[in-house]
Amino acid sequence: MEVNVYTGAERKIIGLPQSYGRAYTDGQGNLTFATGTDKKRNPEPYQYSDGHWKKIEDPTLSRARLVGINQETGETYLEIDRKNNTEPIGAYTHPDYPEEHFFNSKGNFPAFFRGLKKAFDSYRIYFTSTTSDGKLGILAVYGDRLPADYFLVNMESKKVDFLISSSDWLDPEQLNPMHAESFVTSDGLRIGTYLTFPQNREKKLPLVVLPHGGPHSRDYWRYSRDAQILSQNGYLVLQVNFRGSSGYGNHFYKAGKLEWGGKIQKDIADSVKWAIDKGYAHPDKVCIFGGGFGGYSALMNTIKYPELYKCAIGYVGVYDLEMMYTKGDIKDRVRGLAYLKEEVSKNKSFMRESSPIHNIDKLNIPLFIIHGEEDERVPVDHAEELLEKLAKEGKPAKSLIIAKEGHGFYSEKNNLKLYTQLLEFLDQHIGVGAAEKESNEG
Repeated sequence: MEVNVYTGAERKIIGLPQSYGRAYTDGQGNLTFATGTDKKRNPEPYQYSDGHWKKIEDPTLSRARLVGINQETGETYLEIDRKNNTEPIGAYTHPDYPEEHFFNSKGNFPAFFRGLKKAFDSYRIYFTSTTSDGKLGILAVYGDRLPADYFLVNMESKKVDFLISSSDWLDPEQLNPMHAESFVTSDGLRIGTYLTFPQNREKKLPLVVLPHGGPHSRDYWRYSRDAQILSQNGYLVLQVNFRGSSGYGNHFYKAGKLEWGGKIQKDIADSVKWAIDKGYAHPDKVCIFGGGFGGYSALMNTIKYPELYKCAIGYVGVYDLEMMYTKGDIKDRVRGLAYLKEEVSKNKSFMRESSPIHNIDKLNIPLFIIHGEEDERVPVDHAEELLEKLAKEGKPAKSLIIAKEGHGFYSEKNNLKLYTQLLEFLDQHIGVGAAEKESNEG
Protein backbone atom coordinates (compact mmCIF):
# COMPACT_ATOMS: atom_id res chain seq x y z
CA MET A 1 0.00 0.00 0.00
CA GLU A 2 1.37 3.42 -1.00
CA VAL A 3 0.23 6.24 1.33
CA ASN A 4 0.49 10.00 0.83
CA VAL A 5 1.58 11.22 4.27
CA TYR A 6 0.18 14.69 3.59
CA THR A 7 -3.28 13.82 2.28
CA GLY A 8 -3.75 10.29 3.62
CA ALA A 9 -4.59 9.03 0.11
CA GLU A 10 -3.88 5.32 -0.40
CA ARG A 11 -3.01 3.27 -3.48
CA LYS A 12 -2.70 -0.50 -3.46
CA ILE A 13 0.47 -1.68 -5.21
CA ILE A 14 0.21 -5.45 -4.83
CA GLY A 15 -0.93 -7.94 -2.23
CA LEU A 16 1.39 -10.14 -0.21
CA PRO A 17 2.10 -13.56 -1.73
CA GLN A 18 1.42 -15.37 1.57
CA SER A 19 -1.45 -15.45 4.04
CA TYR A 20 0.92 -14.43 6.84
CA GLY A 21 3.97 -12.31 6.10
CA ARG A 22 5.59 -8.94 5.55
CA ALA A 23 7.24 -7.10 2.66
CA TYR A 24 10.46 -5.08 2.48
CA THR A 25 11.45 -2.10 0.31
CA ASP A 26 14.69 -0.44 -0.80
CA GLY A 27 15.67 3.18 -0.20
CA GLN A 28 13.34 4.39 -2.95
CA GLY A 29 10.32 2.57 -1.55
CA ASN A 30 10.40 -0.18 -4.18
CA LEU A 31 9.34 -3.67 -3.16
CA THR A 32 12.23 -6.15 -3.06
CA PHE A 33 11.55 -9.11 -0.78
CA ALA A 34 8.86 -10.81 1.31
CA THR A 35 9.01 -13.31 4.14
CA GLY A 36 6.20 -15.25 5.73
CA THR A 37 4.40 -18.57 5.72
CA ASP A 38 1.86 -20.34 3.56
CA LYS A 39 -1.57 -21.50 4.78
CA LYS A 40 0.06 -24.53 6.43
CA ARG A 41 2.54 -22.22 8.22
CA ASN A 42 5.51 -23.43 6.14
CA PRO A 43 8.19 -20.71 5.69
CA GLU A 44 8.24 -19.10 2.23
CA PRO A 45 10.59 -16.38 0.91
CA TYR A 46 9.64 -14.36 -2.23
CA GLN A 47 11.50 -11.91 -4.45
CA TYR A 48 9.70 -9.03 -6.18
CA SER A 49 10.61 -8.50 -9.83
CA ASP A 50 8.87 -6.91 -12.85
CA GLY A 51 5.62 -6.37 -10.99
CA HIS A 52 5.32 -9.93 -9.72
CA TRP A 53 6.27 -12.02 -6.69
CA LYS A 54 8.57 -14.94 -7.50
CA LYS A 55 8.92 -17.74 -4.97
CA ILE A 56 12.52 -18.57 -4.08
CA GLU A 57 12.61 -22.34 -4.48
CA ASP A 58 15.97 -23.00 -2.79
CA PRO A 59 14.94 -25.08 0.29
CA THR A 60 17.89 -23.79 2.30
CA LEU A 61 16.35 -20.31 2.08
CA SER A 62 13.10 -21.34 3.73
CA ARG A 63 14.57 -20.49 7.12
CA ALA A 64 16.77 -17.65 5.94
CA ARG A 65 17.03 -14.55 8.13
CA LEU A 66 16.86 -11.12 6.52
CA VAL A 67 19.96 -9.14 7.47
CA GLY A 68 19.24 -6.02 5.43
CA ILE A 69 18.59 -4.38 2.07
CA ASN A 70 21.10 -2.18 0.24
CA GLN A 71 19.24 1.13 0.09
CA GLU A 72 21.05 2.17 -3.11
CA THR A 73 21.04 -1.01 -5.19
CA GLY A 74 18.10 -2.86 -3.67
CA GLU A 75 20.20 -5.99 -3.14
CA THR A 76 18.85 -8.26 -0.39
CA TYR A 77 21.21 -9.80 2.16
CA LEU A 78 20.23 -13.03 3.89
CA GLU A 79 21.87 -15.11 6.62
CA ILE A 80 21.77 -18.82 5.80
CA ASP A 81 23.16 -21.82 7.64
CA ARG A 82 23.37 -24.51 4.93
CA LYS A 83 25.00 -26.97 7.34
CA ASN A 84 22.30 -26.69 9.98
CA ASN A 85 20.47 -29.97 10.59
CA THR A 86 16.87 -29.02 11.34
CA GLU A 87 15.66 -32.58 11.84
CA PRO A 88 13.50 -32.70 14.99
CA ILE A 89 14.83 -34.85 17.81
CA GLY A 90 11.66 -34.90 19.89
CA ALA A 91 8.39 -33.23 20.78
CA TYR A 92 6.61 -31.78 23.79
CA THR A 93 3.01 -32.71 24.57
CA HIS A 94 0.78 -31.51 27.36
CA PRO A 95 -2.19 -33.87 27.88
CA ASP A 96 -2.51 -33.10 31.62
CA TYR A 97 1.04 -32.54 32.77
CA PRO A 98 3.89 -31.66 30.38
CA GLU A 99 5.70 -34.57 28.74
CA GLU A 100 8.61 -34.85 26.32
CA HIS A 101 9.06 -37.58 23.72
CA PHE A 102 12.37 -38.30 21.96
CA PHE A 103 12.33 -39.92 18.54
CA ASN A 104 15.67 -41.60 19.28
CA SER A 105 15.96 -42.17 23.01
CA LYS A 106 19.47 -43.66 22.73
CA GLY A 107 21.27 -40.47 21.71
CA ASN A 108 23.46 -38.31 23.94
CA PHE A 109 20.98 -35.47 24.26
CA PRO A 110 18.01 -37.53 25.60
CA ALA A 111 20.24 -38.94 28.34
CA PHE A 112 21.51 -35.47 29.21
CA PHE A 113 17.95 -34.11 29.23
CA ARG A 114 16.79 -36.86 31.59
CA GLY A 115 19.66 -35.94 33.91
CA LEU A 116 18.53 -32.32 33.94
CA LYS A 117 14.96 -33.41 34.70
CA LYS A 118 16.19 -35.41 37.68
CA ALA A 119 18.20 -32.44 38.95
CA PHE A 120 15.07 -30.23 38.86
CA ASP A 121 12.82 -33.02 40.11
CA SER A 122 9.92 -30.87 41.42
CA TYR A 123 9.62 -28.85 38.25
CA ARG A 124 9.43 -29.18 34.46
CA ILE A 125 12.09 -28.06 31.98
CA TYR A 126 12.47 -27.08 28.34
CA PHE A 127 15.07 -25.36 26.16
CA THR A 128 13.91 -21.95 24.97
CA SER A 129 16.77 -21.71 22.44
CA THR A 130 20.20 -23.02 21.52
CA THR A 131 23.17 -21.70 19.58
CA SER A 132 23.37 -22.77 15.93
CA ASP A 133 26.18 -25.22 16.74
CA GLY A 134 24.17 -26.75 19.56
CA LYS A 135 26.87 -26.16 22.18
CA LEU A 136 24.95 -23.74 24.41
CA GLY A 137 21.30 -23.54 25.36
CA ILE A 138 18.92 -21.53 27.54
CA LEU A 139 17.00 -23.82 29.88
CA ALA A 140 13.68 -22.75 31.42
CA VAL A 141 12.67 -24.38 34.70
CA TYR A 142 9.02 -23.88 35.62
CA GLY A 143 6.07 -25.33 37.50
CA ASP A 144 2.66 -24.66 38.97
CA ARG A 145 4.33 -22.63 41.74
CA LEU A 146 7.26 -21.22 39.73
CA PRO A 147 6.74 -18.93 36.71
CA ALA A 148 10.25 -19.63 35.36
CA ASP A 149 13.94 -19.61 36.26
CA TYR A 150 16.47 -19.53 33.42
CA PHE A 151 19.85 -21.27 33.18
CA LEU A 152 22.73 -21.27 30.68
CA VAL A 153 23.61 -24.87 29.78
CA ASN A 154 26.90 -25.92 28.21
CA MET A 155 26.05 -29.08 26.27
CA GLU A 156 29.68 -30.21 26.07
CA SER A 157 30.88 -29.64 29.64
CA LYS A 158 27.38 -30.28 31.09
CA LYS A 159 27.78 -27.16 33.21
CA VAL A 160 24.57 -25.40 34.26
CA ASP A 161 24.71 -21.74 35.39
CA PHE A 162 21.80 -19.77 36.83
CA LEU A 163 20.93 -16.67 34.79
CA ILE A 164 17.78 -15.01 36.09
CA SER A 165 14.42 -15.60 37.71
CA SER A 166 11.32 -14.14 36.08
CA SER A 167 9.69 -13.61 39.50
CA ASP A 168 12.26 -13.78 42.28
CA TRP A 169 9.86 -12.11 44.73
CA LEU A 170 7.64 -15.22 44.77
CA ASP A 171 8.30 -18.04 47.25
CA PRO A 172 7.14 -21.35 45.69
CA GLU A 173 6.69 -22.85 49.16
CA GLN A 174 4.01 -20.25 49.92
CA LEU A 175 2.03 -20.92 46.73
CA ASN A 176 -0.67 -23.51 46.07
CA PRO A 177 -0.21 -26.57 43.83
CA MET A 178 -2.33 -27.19 40.73
CA HIS A 179 -3.89 -30.62 40.15
CA ALA A 180 -5.04 -32.12 36.86
CA GLU A 181 -8.31 -34.07 36.72
CA SER A 182 -10.84 -34.84 33.98
CA PHE A 183 -14.41 -35.88 33.28
CA VAL A 184 -16.27 -37.25 30.24
CA THR A 185 -19.11 -35.34 28.55
CA SER A 186 -22.44 -36.88 27.57
CA ASP A 187 -21.21 -37.07 23.94
CA GLY A 188 -18.02 -38.89 24.92
CA LEU A 189 -15.36 -36.15 24.99
CA ARG A 190 -12.76 -36.21 27.73
CA ILE A 191 -12.48 -32.73 29.23
CA GLY A 192 -9.29 -31.85 31.12
CA THR A 193 -9.41 -29.53 34.12
CA TYR A 194 -6.95 -27.95 36.53
CA LEU A 195 -7.85 -27.39 40.18
CA THR A 196 -6.02 -25.07 42.56
CA PHE A 197 -7.13 -25.50 46.18
CA PRO A 198 -6.59 -23.09 49.07
CA GLN A 199 -4.09 -24.39 51.63
CA ASN A 200 -5.41 -27.15 53.92
CA ARG A 201 -8.94 -27.03 52.46
CA GLU A 202 -10.44 -29.49 49.98
CA LYS A 203 -14.21 -29.77 50.45
CA LYS A 204 -17.31 -27.60 49.89
CA LEU A 205 -15.26 -24.55 48.90
CA PRO A 206 -16.39 -21.30 47.29
CA LEU A 207 -15.54 -21.81 43.62
CA VAL A 208 -14.27 -19.44 40.93
CA VAL A 209 -14.44 -20.89 37.40
CA LEU A 210 -11.80 -19.49 35.02
CA PRO A 211 -12.71 -20.24 31.37
CA HIS A 212 -9.71 -19.43 29.17
CA GLY A 213 -9.65 -17.08 26.18
CA GLY A 214 -9.30 -17.90 22.50
CA PRO A 215 -11.34 -20.06 22.42
CA HIS A 216 -8.67 -22.07 20.56
CA SER A 217 -6.02 -21.66 23.23
CA ARG A 218 -5.86 -23.70 26.43
CA ASP A 219 -4.83 -23.79 30.06
CA TYR A 220 -1.67 -25.58 31.13
CA TRP A 221 -0.20 -27.07 34.28
CA ARG A 222 1.95 -24.09 35.11
CA TYR A 223 1.96 -20.94 37.24
CA SER A 224 -1.24 -18.91 36.93
CA ARG A 225 -1.39 -15.49 38.55
CA ASP A 226 -5.19 -15.59 38.68
CA ALA A 227 -5.27 -19.07 40.21
CA GLN A 228 -2.72 -18.14 42.87
CA ILE A 229 -4.33 -14.83 43.87
CA LEU A 230 -7.77 -16.41 44.12
CA SER A 231 -6.68 -19.58 45.95
CA GLN A 232 -4.55 -17.54 48.37
CA ASN A 233 -7.77 -15.75 49.30
CA GLY A 234 -9.71 -18.91 50.06
CA TYR A 235 -11.27 -19.82 46.71
CA LEU A 236 -11.07 -23.09 44.82
CA VAL A 237 -10.09 -22.31 41.21
CA LEU A 238 -11.33 -24.44 38.31
CA GLN A 239 -9.75 -24.10 34.86
CA VAL A 240 -11.37 -26.14 32.11
CA ASN A 241 -10.09 -27.06 28.65
CA PHE A 242 -13.45 -27.22 26.92
CA ARG A 243 -13.92 -28.56 23.38
CA GLY A 244 -12.10 -26.40 20.85
CA SER A 245 -9.08 -25.99 23.14
CA SER A 246 -5.72 -26.64 21.50
CA GLY A 247 -3.40 -29.51 22.35
CA TYR A 248 -5.90 -32.37 22.35
CA GLY A 249 -5.92 -33.31 18.67
CA ASN A 250 -7.73 -32.16 15.55
CA HIS A 251 -11.06 -33.83 16.38
CA PHE A 252 -11.24 -32.07 19.76
CA TYR A 253 -10.20 -28.75 18.19
CA LYS A 254 -12.85 -28.94 15.46
CA ALA A 255 -15.53 -29.89 17.99
CA GLY A 256 -15.47 -26.25 19.14
CA LYS A 257 -16.21 -24.73 15.73
CA LEU A 258 -19.37 -22.61 15.69
CA GLU A 259 -19.99 -23.59 19.31
CA TRP A 260 -19.21 -20.29 21.06
CA GLY A 261 -22.65 -20.12 22.61
CA GLY A 262 -23.40 -23.84 22.40
CA LYS A 263 -21.48 -26.96 23.40
CA ILE A 264 -18.48 -25.01 24.69
CA GLN A 265 -20.76 -23.39 27.25
CA LYS A 266 -22.21 -26.78 28.17
CA ASP A 267 -18.69 -28.13 28.78
CA ILE A 268 -18.00 -25.24 31.17
CA ALA A 269 -21.30 -25.75 33.00
CA ASP A 270 -20.71 -29.51 33.19
CA SER A 271 -17.29 -28.88 34.74
CA VAL A 272 -18.96 -26.85 37.51
CA LYS A 273 -21.52 -29.62 38.13
CA TRP A 274 -18.69 -32.15 38.17
CA ALA A 275 -16.74 -30.13 40.80
CA ILE A 276 -19.91 -29.90 42.94
CA ASP A 277 -20.65 -33.62 42.57
CA LYS A 278 -17.07 -34.45 43.61
CA GLY A 279 -17.64 -32.47 46.80
CA TYR A 280 -14.94 -29.94 45.97
CA ALA A 281 -17.23 -26.93 45.45
CA HIS A 282 -20.09 -25.52 47.51
CA PRO A 283 -23.19 -25.52 45.24
CA ASP A 284 -24.34 -22.11 46.49
CA LYS A 285 -20.97 -20.36 46.24
CA VAL A 286 -19.91 -20.31 42.60
CA CYS A 287 -18.75 -17.35 40.50
CA ILE A 288 -17.34 -17.31 36.96
CA PHE A 289 -14.52 -15.00 35.80
CA GLY A 290 -12.79 -14.85 32.41
CA GLY A 291 -11.02 -12.62 29.90
CA GLY A 292 -11.59 -12.27 26.13
CA PHE A 293 -13.54 -15.35 25.08
CA GLY A 294 -13.46 -16.22 28.78
CA GLY A 295 -15.26 -12.92 29.47
CA TYR A 296 -17.85 -13.86 26.87
CA SER A 297 -18.26 -17.25 28.55
CA ALA A 298 -18.55 -15.68 32.01
CA LEU A 299 -21.74 -13.93 30.91
CA MET A 300 -23.01 -16.49 28.40
CA ASN A 301 -22.75 -19.31 30.93
CA THR A 302 -24.83 -17.40 33.45
CA ILE A 303 -27.42 -16.74 30.72
CA LYS A 304 -27.69 -20.42 29.80
CA TYR A 305 -27.16 -21.93 33.26
CA PRO A 306 -28.37 -19.28 35.75
CA GLU A 307 -28.94 -21.81 38.53
CA LEU A 308 -25.18 -22.40 38.87
CA TYR A 309 -23.85 -18.93 39.63
CA LYS A 310 -24.04 -16.21 42.28
CA CYS A 311 -21.97 -13.68 40.28
CA ALA A 312 -20.01 -13.21 37.05
CA ILE A 313 -16.98 -11.15 36.04
CA GLY A 314 -16.26 -10.24 32.42
CA TYR A 315 -12.75 -8.98 31.64
CA VAL A 316 -12.11 -7.48 28.16
CA GLY A 317 -14.93 -9.73 27.03
CA VAL A 318 -16.85 -10.10 23.77
CA TYR A 319 -20.51 -9.31 24.43
CA ASP A 320 -21.83 -8.73 20.90
CA LEU A 321 -20.84 -11.29 18.25
CA GLU A 322 -22.12 -9.11 15.38
CA MET A 323 -19.85 -6.27 16.50
CA MET A 324 -16.81 -8.46 15.77
CA TYR A 325 -17.61 -7.98 12.07
CA THR A 326 -17.56 -4.17 12.34
CA LYS A 327 -15.18 -3.23 15.15
CA GLY A 328 -11.82 -4.52 16.39
CA ASP A 329 -8.70 -5.77 14.62
CA ILE A 330 -9.84 -9.33 13.82
CA LYS A 331 -11.85 -8.20 10.78
CA ASP A 332 -8.79 -6.33 9.43
CA ARG A 333 -6.49 -9.35 9.43
CA VAL A 334 -5.75 -11.44 6.34
CA ARG A 335 -8.05 -14.27 7.38
CA GLY A 336 -10.03 -12.32 9.96
CA LEU A 337 -13.43 -12.35 8.28
CA ALA A 338 -12.98 -15.97 7.20
CA TYR A 339 -12.16 -16.85 10.82
CA LEU A 340 -15.33 -15.17 12.07
CA LYS A 341 -17.49 -17.03 9.53
CA GLU A 342 -15.82 -20.40 10.13
CA GLU A 343 -15.42 -20.25 13.91
CA VAL A 344 -18.07 -17.87 15.29
CA SER A 345 -21.02 -17.66 12.85
CA LYS A 346 -22.31 -15.83 9.80
CA ASN A 347 -25.95 -16.26 10.80
CA LYS A 348 -27.25 -13.00 12.28
CA SER A 349 -30.12 -14.52 14.24
CA PHE A 350 -27.77 -17.12 15.74
CA MET A 351 -25.24 -14.44 16.69
CA ARG A 352 -27.96 -12.44 18.42
CA GLU A 353 -29.16 -15.49 20.33
CA SER A 354 -25.57 -16.16 21.39
CA SER A 355 -24.66 -12.59 22.42
CA PRO A 356 -24.93 -11.43 26.05
CA ILE A 357 -25.92 -7.94 24.89
CA HIS A 358 -29.11 -9.37 23.36
CA ASN A 359 -29.94 -11.44 26.44
CA ILE A 360 -30.10 -8.74 29.10
CA ASP A 361 -33.37 -10.18 30.42
CA LYS A 362 -31.51 -13.35 31.40
CA LEU A 363 -28.69 -11.59 33.25
CA ASN A 364 -30.07 -11.54 36.79
CA ILE A 365 -27.02 -11.95 39.02
CA PRO A 366 -24.41 -9.38 40.14
CA LEU A 367 -21.99 -8.53 37.31
CA PHE A 368 -18.55 -6.90 37.28
CA ILE A 369 -17.42 -5.64 33.86
CA ILE A 370 -13.72 -4.78 33.35
CA HIS A 371 -12.21 -3.30 30.17
CA GLY A 372 -9.38 -1.19 28.78
CA GLU A 373 -10.31 1.88 26.74
CA GLU A 374 -7.63 1.18 24.12
CA ASP A 375 -8.47 -2.48 23.50
CA GLU A 376 -8.04 -3.08 19.76
CA ARG A 377 -8.92 -6.78 19.80
CA VAL A 378 -12.23 -6.36 21.65
CA PRO A 379 -13.06 -2.62 21.60
CA VAL A 380 -14.42 -1.05 24.77
CA ASP A 381 -17.71 -0.54 22.88
CA HIS A 382 -18.60 -4.10 23.89
CA ALA A 383 -18.46 -3.18 27.58
CA GLU A 384 -19.94 0.29 27.25
CA GLU A 385 -22.97 -0.82 25.24
CA LEU A 386 -23.57 -3.76 27.57
CA LEU A 387 -23.42 -1.51 30.66
CA GLU A 388 -25.77 0.99 29.01
CA LYS A 389 -28.35 -1.70 28.21
CA LEU A 390 -28.09 -3.17 31.71
CA ALA A 391 -28.68 0.26 33.25
CA LYS A 392 -31.73 0.86 31.04
CA GLU A 393 -33.20 -2.40 32.27
CA GLY A 394 -32.62 -1.44 35.87
CA LYS A 395 -29.73 -3.87 36.29
CA PRO A 396 -26.70 -1.65 36.95
CA ALA A 397 -23.43 -3.60 37.03
CA LYS A 398 -20.18 -2.82 38.79
CA SER A 399 -17.58 -1.67 36.24
CA LEU A 400 -13.91 -0.81 35.93
CA ILE A 401 -12.99 0.91 32.65
CA ILE A 402 -9.34 2.00 32.54
CA ALA A 403 -7.78 4.54 30.18
CA LYS A 404 -4.53 3.68 28.39
CA GLU A 405 -5.05 -0.07 28.84
CA GLY A 406 -5.76 -2.56 26.06
CA HIS A 407 -6.69 -6.22 25.77
CA GLY A 408 -5.49 -7.03 29.27
CA PHE A 409 -4.03 -4.66 31.85
CA TYR A 410 -0.26 -4.14 31.96
CA SER A 411 0.24 -1.35 34.49
CA GLU A 412 1.08 -2.61 37.99
CA LYS A 413 -1.08 0.18 39.45
CA ASN A 414 -4.08 -0.82 37.33
CA ASN A 415 -3.62 -4.53 38.02
CA LEU A 416 -3.57 -3.79 41.75
CA LYS A 417 -6.83 -1.89 41.33
CA LEU A 418 -8.31 -4.75 39.28
CA TYR A 419 -7.47 -7.52 41.76
CA THR A 420 -8.44 -5.43 44.80
CA GLN A 421 -11.89 -4.76 43.40
CA LEU A 422 -12.19 -8.31 42.09
CA LEU A 423 -11.55 -9.80 45.55
CA GLU A 424 -13.96 -7.34 47.17
CA PHE A 425 -16.64 -8.32 44.65
CA LEU A 426 -16.10 -12.06 45.19
CA ASP A 427 -16.06 -11.65 48.98
CA GLN A 428 -19.37 -9.81 48.82
CA HIS A 429 -21.11 -12.56 46.83
CA ILE A 430 -19.49 -15.93 47.61
CA GLY A 431 -16.84 -15.21 50.26
CA VAL A 432 -16.74 -14.35 53.94
CA GLY A 433 -18.63 -11.13 53.31
CA ALA A 434 -21.50 -13.05 51.72
CA ALA A 435 -21.67 -15.44 54.69
CA GLU A 436 -21.77 -12.54 57.16
CA LYS A 437 -24.52 -10.87 55.13
CA GLU A 438 -26.60 -14.06 55.18
CA SER A 439 -26.05 -14.39 58.94
CA ASN A 440 -27.15 -10.79 59.58
CA GLU A 441 -30.20 -11.17 57.37
CA GLY A 442 -31.12 -14.42 59.15
